[in-house]
Amino acid sequence: MQSGSTVVSLRLTAPLFGAILLAAEMASAQEPASTAADWTRVEQALGRKGTMNPGDVLKFSFPRGDLRVTAGGVQVRPALALGSWVAFKRIPGGHAMVMGDLVLTEDEVGPVMSRLQDQGVEQTALHNHVLMESPRVMYLHIEGRGDPVKLGAVI
Repeated sequence: MQSGSTVVSLRLTAPLFGAILLAAEMASAQEPASTAADWTRVEQALGRKGTMNPGDVLKFSFPRGDLRVTAGGVQVRPALALGSWVAFKRIPGGHAMVMGDLVLTEDEVGPVMSRLQDQGVEQTALHNHVLMESPRVMYLHIEGRGDPVKLGAVI
């Protein structure tokens, strides 16, 4: 490198890139605002109520209360670092976009990824958030487009 030169690097991670795409789609959507009734079948498919957020984004939270994870001898609470979530946004054409982050044990990663891929839900990242945890947990970032009820049923 020459003296006095400056190197600038920009690294777009999958979650950041996904958020940028979601924001662009939300800004360009021409569909009317969603009502709570529009999402009833998605809530039924997911087995829980979602929370409506600004921009007509419906978010579902899935804290992994079934896991007993420790890191460095300290129990990790589901609300702290074991919270799966997915969020739906209507896009033109009567479809929806879904993005989310699924907390999975190592044994769950393969079967969950296979099922999602078979049904057209893409994985944008797989990584860990917690170090030296037991059992080992991974975070699978997902993204999909299509019929919101079918997406909810797959997830």
